[in-house]
Formats: sequence, structure tokens, C-alpha cells
Amino acid sequence: MKKKALLTLLVVALAVGAALVLEGVGERSVTELESSTPDYEARGKFTFFELGSVGCKPCEAMKEVMAQAGETFGDNLEIIFHDVKADPKKAAFYKISLIPTQIIVDPLGVERYRHEGYLYYDKLEEVLLDLGVEKR
Repeated sequence: MKKKALLTLLVVALAVGAALVLEGVGERSVTELESSTPDYEARGKFTFFELGSVGCKPCEAMKEVMAQAGETFGDNLEIIFHDVKADPKKAAFYKISLIPTQIIVDPLGVERYRHEGYLYYDKLEEVLLDLGVEKR
């Protein structure tokens, strides 16, 4: 079963990579990519990005982790999911090579944490608390 999940994950990652190459994402300017990416600098809170795809088993499992984080941290944490298969520009902008990938950005828009693969809730909570995100 684990082999099948790993194979599925590899196929999805290769498909995302192929889509990026075929669309010529490397030729797009940073400004063009940024224009399709929200600016969270003015939000005054930490933002948790979940970069994955619908149908990816580890990505689907991250839904529960995101729900737990939302319950624990409430309005102190913005939680955003990007389906990088549906929007390959997000994969290029965030420079991801594997899904799921989690990124935590501070209130000033600075990336403070990045993780590839499934992220257990306990580890996410530990990282958020270490960064100074307060529980609700």
C-alpha cells in the first residue's frame, strides 16, 4: 500500500513538473507571477500555505491537519490551500518540487518555515508556537 501511495505521489510530482515545463513558466516574470499571488504583508498575521492537489492522498490527509490548526489558532493564523495542479503558476512561484508542501510566512511576508510531504499536526503546532503564533 505504501508503494502505491509513493508511486502515486511521484506520478503527480512528475505531472506538475511537466506542466510547468510545457507552459514555459520559467519564461514568466516574477512580477507576472506575483500579480496572481496575494500579498499577505498587510494582514498582520502568520499565513500557512498548503500546496498540494485534489486527489493526492497525502494532500487530502492534510485537510484534517489544516482543520485542527484552524481550531487551535483561530484568527491568529491564515490558512490557504493552493491546488498546484490546477494552477501551476503557484508551484513555480513557491518553488515547490514535491506535493504536499507546507510554507509558513510571517506577518511581514517572510518565509519562516518550509516542509515537503505530509506534516503531522503535532509538528505543525510546535513550529507555529516556536514562531510566536498564539493559540486562540
